[in-house]
Amino acid sequence: MPTVSEPNVIPTTNDGENAGPLADASSVQSKGPNGDNDTLEQDSNMEAREVTLQLSLPGVPEPLKLNVSTYERLMELRDYISDRPETCDRTCYSLQSVDGVRLDELVLIGKLQDIDNGAIIRLVDEEYNLRDVKIHLRRLRDLLTNFSRANAYTAQDNMSLTFLSGVTEIDIEEEALKKGSTKESQLDCMPPNYLIPDNSNSNGVPLCSLYLDDSYRDPLQCLKELSTSGWNPPPTNRRLQGDLMYINVETLEGDIYNVTASINGFFVNRTKDLTFDPTPQSEFSLNHTLAGLLSKISPAFKKNFLLLQKISLKTNPLELVPTPYQVFPWVVPRLNHGYDKQRAEDYSFARVGYEEHLGGQLRDWNDDFQSAKEMPTETVQEKIERDRTIFRVNTDFVAVATKGAMAIVDGNVVAMNPTEPERLRLYIWNNIFFSFAVDCRDQYKQLGGDIAAYRAAGQDVRAIDFFQRLDSDGLYTLETAVIDYCGRRIIAQSLIPGILNRSQENSVIYGSIDSGLTVAADEAFVEQLKKYSQLFRVRPIKVVDKSDQDVEIWSSIELKGILGYDRRRYIVDLIKTLPVDVNFIENDRNSQDDKTQKFFPLNHGHFLSRLRRELVEAFFTGRYMLYWRLVAIYSYTDKQKQSEDKNESDPKESESLPEMPETSILPPEEINEINKNNSVDNGSTNDQNQDGNAVQIEAKKKAAAAVGSYSSTEFDIRFNPDLFTPNVKFSDSEKDTLEKDKVMVSDAAKFLVENIIPRTIEELKSVTSPIDSISFTDVLHQRGINIRYTGYIASLIADKPELTYVYKLCLTEMIARTAKRIFKELIRHTGFRFLSSAISHFLNCFLGSVSNPLPNIPNDLRASKKKKNKKKHVKSHNLTQDKSDLARWISLSPEDLWEQLSSEISTYFGYTIPRVQSDNVPGQYLGKLQRISILRTFCMQTGVQIVLREYAFDNKKVLTFKDDDIVNIVPRVKHLNPKALNYTETAFEIAQQRLQAGQIQEALDVLLEALAIFQQVYGPLHPDVFACFRSIARVHYSCDDPVQAVCFQKKATIVSERLFGIDSQETIIAYVHLALYCHAAGQKRVALRVMYRARYLTCLVFGEDHPDMATIDSNIGLILFTTENSQNAIKFLVNALKIQQRYYGGDSINAAISHHLLAIVKSTACDFRSAMQHEKQVFNIYNLKFGEKDDRTKESSEFLNRLTGQAVVMQKKINELTAGMNHNQMANLPTGIGHDNRQIAQFINMINGLQNLSPITSSVPENNSDGHN
Repeated sequence: MPTVSEPNVIPTTNDGENAGPLADASSVQSKGPNGDNDTLEQDSNMEAREVTLQLSLPGVPEPLKLNVSTYERLMELRDYISDRPETCDRTCYSLQSVDGVRLDELVLIGKLQDIDNGAIIRLVDEEYNLRDVKIHLRRLRDLLTNFSRANAYTAQDNMSLTFLSGVTEIDIEEEALKKGSTKESQLDCMPPNYLIPDNSNSNGVPLCSLYLDDSYRDPLQCLKELSTSGWNPPPTNRRLQGDLMYINVETLEGDIYNVTASINGFFVNRTKDLTFDPTPQSEFSLNHTLAGLLSKISPAFKKNFLLLQKISLKTNPLELVPTPYQVFPWVVPRLNHGYDKQRAEDYSFARVGYEEHLGGQLRDWNDDFQSAKEMPTETVQEKIERDRTIFRVNTDFVAVATKGAMAIVDGNVVAMNPTEPERLRLYIWNNIFFSFAVDCRDQYKQLGGDIAAYRAAGQDVRAIDFFQRLDSDGLYTLETAVIDYCGRRIIAQSLIPGILNRSQENSVIYGSIDSGLTVAADEAFVEQLKKYSQLFRVRPIKVVDKSDQDVEIWSSIELKGILGYDRRRYIVDLIKTLPVDVNFIENDRNSQDDKTQKFFPLNHGHFLSRLRRELVEAFFTGRYMLYWRLVAIYSYTDKQKQSEDKNESDPKESESLPEMPETSILPPEEINEINKNNSVDNGSTNDQNQDGNAVQIEAKKKAAAAVGSYSSTEFDIRFNPDLFTPNVKFSDSEKDTLEKDKVMVSDAAKFLVENIIPRTIEELKSVTSPIDSISFTDVLHQRGINIRYTGYIASLIADKPELTYVYKLCLTEMIARTAKRIFKELIRHTGFRFLSSAISHFLNCFLGSVSNPLPNIPNDLRASKKKKNKKKHVKSHNLTQDKSDLARWISLSPEDLWEQLSSEISTYFGYTIPRVQSDNVPGQYLGKLQRISILRTFCMQTGVQIVLREYAFDNKKVLTFKDDDIVNIVPRVKHLNPKALNYTETAFEIAQQRLQAGQIQEALDVLLEALAIFQQVYGPLHPDVFACFRSIARVHYSCDDPVQAVCFQKKATIVSERLFGIDSQETIIAYVHLALYCHAAGQKRVALRVMYRARYLTCLVFGEDHPDMATIDSNIGLILFTTENSQNAIKFLVNALKIQQRYYGGDSINAAISHHLLAIVKSTACDFRSAMQHEKQVFNIYNLKFGEKDDRTKESSEFLNRLTGQAVVMQKKINELTAGMNHNQMANLPTGIGHDNRQIAQFINMINGLQNLSPITSSVPENNSDGHN
């Protein structure tokens, strides 16, 4: 049964510890699983330790004690202050010592004078200015609307959805800590009807159940209105008296007040209606915070505001913090658009399309990014600070770049070249350079034009991300993001200093800007690129420029080197750092076999089809192993030949030469050690060593030639980045090498088709089981397979029943991606006025059942043909333009759309979708695919947001989608992903080593250290943080500590929902694990609710026919069985058995386990006859696979005998009953074969692939790093 393996997590040092095995990954030297040689680089200037500070807050009688690390900054205490109910609304204050000295909040706590263990820090209110007042108002509005899910629906303020607390309905951490198993009734544990197997309709489970009912409720209201007053700005005489702003307030009681925001705080003035009187009222005194003043004038505000703070205290902090990047849901409920003056004012006066800062205060993104990379890394804390700064600069850049790209598409930013056509326009906004991903200067003319430019943008981001992780020194790249929005792809980059003050021809001193006519090769760039060429697996090439001069470069000619005014050397356009994929370009190779020749090559219309880096590394590793095998073989053969030549005169000695078995080929590490020893050995056998070294050198040369090494003397696999590029003219000296290059890229493509893809298909049978487009894409990408091979994979598995779910994923992926390309082309030429109509009409043609859907056309464009020749109106040009926009989509029909889809799928993926009999066009192509799943995939890939409601895909009379169903189009962003590289590559590996060595607590310490550093670098929401939470919970559960497992897995589930989406595969797996841990902790009702949620999400995302559904249904069945709900338990277990038989075969071990579980449940229900039938199947399978003497076969035989005995007793009693047995004797009937909870837990662990470890020797601190450190 497929199980999900843990990702590679990365540990690091805990902030309050003196040392840790992951403090400096570069200094970790593991000689064994005990990690005896793990070292930690210490800070020579300051010791990392934990101190206790006393924080004196206004309104709090006693100082609050807070444990912090000396490596934290004082400003981080502000987060803690903002979380306290007493001080959450305070924004304008300073932190001072007891003596009244204002403390520098940017300095590390350990470096502050007079601040040591037990020191008191006072919060002192400061005077306001206009900026502080605006910040204060924004903070209060956030507090009043913090629990509104409207922000999460639009990803405003980087909020995202989580429903775990609503699913569980209780605080599962608190309940788990009680360590008490409660008795739930069967009614509490009953599954919804739509989740009972075979009860769902053809369209799947109801979509509305994705969001819980309470998610629609508005947050608790505290005020009717809070907005700036029309009396602003204060007159000059009032400014001299401290007035900064006037605010209108309408309370829930209906009273209207005009509040003055002054330098010293807030007070109610005497202004009424149209009478301006800014003098203060004597009834309400001055208050430093607006919330404090409102609490005095409105009892309802005071009551509800306190309730909000109580809710905040009960809410997990992970539900309230913003995500690093925006996470948009694909479906949102229909919300009421409430009246809000403040929101209207923010919108009206927003500087859309203009710089958001004052002149001279624009952020220099490039300098921030490069300065962060140049930060010192001598100590552990310096490395953490550097990684954190890089990550935060990147997240800020992506947020601003996304906003700028949307403003450009919306037409709110003035172009640098407004007279040019729209596709050629360039923009600068907030010091970010924007351009469309089109071939604006014919740079990609010979590579494929606009198609190549579109592909190059994504490849450039991935290459820059890889280069950044190399932690380069000497070469710099730009902050880059690619934003897809409304059918357009926009490239956002930071500005190179001085690039706007000179022409491109004078800026580029390396590479080519004219498709190879002129090629520059600055020596400084060449020397720097030499260092990284081997990491990129790129060989130097000699090209010929227009002057017929040979120029040697160490990259593709498209890579450009620019020397900025800051004297930094920048490289841009890293689009061809990977080898070309010859399976998708027209070439003259004939090395394909008959099987692949039917499929390849496929022409995608451009020359930028590249292999993935994962594939290149796998190919490199394979050639590396082959190289050393060949070295061993050639060495042995040459030595044997020399010995035969020397001993021709002595036949006996030659006959004594042993034959070399295949197993004698040494691994590379041992061969390297032997070579090292041979190179330094000398003495009496000097002649023999010289002969051996000569043989070894010759063997390496032969092996290098055999594997296609760039070097003739050693292993060095490299590729030609410009191979098969039409506009590149290679030097005549490259002729022989080019032939080797062609063989190398052909071998790499062949390796992908003949090795990687078949191996991946085998893994999809049992090792991994993706459930949707994203997880399926990740599985392929992790193994180096491009999505364009989906059609080839589909052709290989179309007739394999055990891979039906993969085949469905392939079809869904091909259909959704092709539909996305057609859709983007459609809306790119559609005006904003018609977007809702165009999108809904497209979806009706794509997924609806109406044979001839009619789009919604505005009334002013429904002109009669008779008026065609009448006098033109004044606005005829705009009307003509509108009709031109209409013509692109209004004539679209289901037949035309699906014919185009089928044709493009055949061209791009090389696969023809089989058609089935159906009464509507989409049904002929979709077959048994679940339409709601395709809709979800399409929306997530295009950014379309739709209304949460039930869509009738099978209705042939009513349109499935209406204009009002289209809520929004959100941007899809590709960006850099900075990683904490010093820790990422080692944490999970070290933890795994210590687990294998039985050092459970040490492994937990490693993971906790990793968690602490990840939260310092990334914050509480990041995939690495999620992986740490999940791994820690897994270790606790395996060590029979379900309470701590529940605590950590709850956090992992919330993080997964916030980061990956509420219906992602990561979230589904997190729900499954949380349910298992809750069950082990005695919370059966919660476990079932969580498991029901996992089943619902699986049905929604894919359908009921998925291999993972067998695991989920087995879990539900067993947990229901423990609640004495055998009737429903049997339904889920029967469905699990059907899925196991379908995907793994009726004689598989998985099927045997399901048969055995059914035998147990049915025997308990006294259905011994059916239980015996199931157990007989178990015995036959075990006997066939393991033999009669195997323990599993014996156990099955014993259980079968028990069932037989009980069945005989039952039949006898029934016979006696029919003969006149009284009611007292009926009590002696067999009640079934009981099974204790421990045995059920063992079955659950076996089904889910969980193992038990030794108990933890010491307790893990319950105070994790979710709060303030």
